[in-house]
Amino acid sequence: MRQSDLGSLEKTPPIFVLGIPRSGTSMIAGALHHCGAWIGETVPGGPSNPEGFFENVMLRERVLKPMLSHQGADLLDVRAMPELDRLTPQSGLKDQVLRQLSIEQYPGGDQAWLYKDGKLSLVWPLWRDAFPNARWVIVRRPADDIVRSCLHTNFMSQHSFDPQFWRAWVRQYEQRLEALKASGVWWREIDSHDTVSDLSTLRTLVQDLGLQWNEPAVRSFIKPQHWHALSNDPEKGGKGLSPTHSEAKPSGNRILLNSVAKAGTHLLTRTVALLQCEPFPFFLHGAHTKQRPIEAEETEDSVLVGVIWPCLVNAEGLTSILGDVPRNQYLKAHLPYSPRTAKILEDLDYKMVIIVRDPRDVALSHINWSLTRDYLPHQKYYESLSPDERLSQEIEGFAFLPDGPVVLDLRKRYEYILKWRGHPMVYVTSFERLVGPSGGGSAEAQREEIDNIAAHLGIELTDDHRKAVIDNLFGGTVTFKKGKSGGWKQHFSEKHKQKIKALMGDLIIELGYERNNDW
Repeated sequence: MRQSDLGSLEKTPPIFVLGIPRSGTSMIAGALHHCGAWIGETVPGGPSNPEGFFENVMLRERVLKPMLSHQGADLLDVRAMPELDRLTPQSGLKDQVLRQLSIEQYPGGDQAWLYKDGKLSLVWPLWRDAFPNARWVIVRRPADDIVRSCLHTNFMSQHSFDPQFWRAWVRQYEQRLEALKASGVWWREIDSHDTVSDLSTLRTLVQDLGLQWNEPAVRSFIKPQHWHALSNDPEKGGKGLSPTHSEAKPSGNRILLNSVAKAGTHLLTRTVALLQCEPFPFFLHGAHTKQRPIEAEETEDSVLVGVIWPCLVNAEGLTSILGDVPRNQYLKAHLPYSPRTAKILEDLDYKMVIIVRDPRDVALSHINWSLTRDYLPHQKYYESLSPDERLSQEIEGFAFLPDGPVVLDLRKRYEYILKWRGHPMVYVTSFERLVGPSGGGSAEAQREEIDNIAAHLGIELTDDHRKAVIDNLFGGTVTFKKGKSGGWKQHFSEKHKQKIKALMGDLIIELGYERNNDW
């Protein structure tokens, strides 16, 4: 493309939308798009941003990410932030961006083009130098709200469960945004939280940017339940600011669905969903930190999460997550018992339902699942073993020094969860009783368990509702389609039987899966 052709794309200055991640940049960028800003092909939505991320895919992948990598920044925008005064100049950035706009058939002319990405905050001087006439939209949100959002967004909380970590991270971003404002660029600032309830500042921003205010489209687009704008009134669901759900009923308990991994989490989840409880889009398990110790023990300010390779998470962070769950919504978890965790759940008025399963079937299911998940730290190790060796390792557990991976032995996993038994907030069901005839169980046991779970959660079932739960319960999830009880019998050799008897034969009997060790 000739330089003159690129110049034809510059008639209208670009709009750059940036801010601290989880501050509402997607909402503001989406609203500006509905008022006429061109954005090209963008990243689709998901549980964390149901309406979409509004980031141009190719500019992110072909321009910004390579830039961040070249500057030594963390591509996940958390751990490593380059110093603004030490950025390596990047010649040709302007032509690179304009070429991409041309490929995507940006029409140019009077229609402004917009690029949104929170990570622009880390390298804005390079973009300012390439586009000196750009208009910068800085999105703000109360710092505590950003911290809470980071804690209950899976792709953020994997870095830390400590609110202090996220507060320090927010401060680093704020310093970079203040430097942008002081640099002499054209800028406007908008608070996403206030915008949800009052569109006047957004309307003014649209006018300042030379766009066309489209109130019907904007009101249809900004859904408070998707943009973290629930009331802070506890009677409307707790501490508010929780994503992807409508206002919950003012009464009822918060719900935690707990299990050993592969013991029937999805079967239990489906049951509670069919009982018309709403999901909270977070899963408490052992992958919420990238720095997991080999041996994790609670400290004065931390608790354990996860049962395969448990991690320590900050107790304040866990409390924040659990407090954000609205009443009558359920959170999935692999959450070990501890007095501190129990007290947190009691104070927040939780009811817990635990599902257990024959440990021998759990061992087999976990192996099969692990082999299909290349993101798991132990997947490659399991691939290197024979089926016989895998099953032995699954039963006995292993830990690679000094950094893992770790898979705890089966007994330890069960003990973490079974210590919850007897607590007034807890009801324990089993995969075998809940799965029903389609999964090798009985219709009578299934009906009884559905009734018991409903009663524990304070749900009154009609005959029609109970029938609907039963008719729609089996199957229908990614990891639970052909679940059957007793499948272990085809895979356990005598050696494996002896290993698991020695490790936890008493628990297998206690749970009712055998009468004695003569099997």
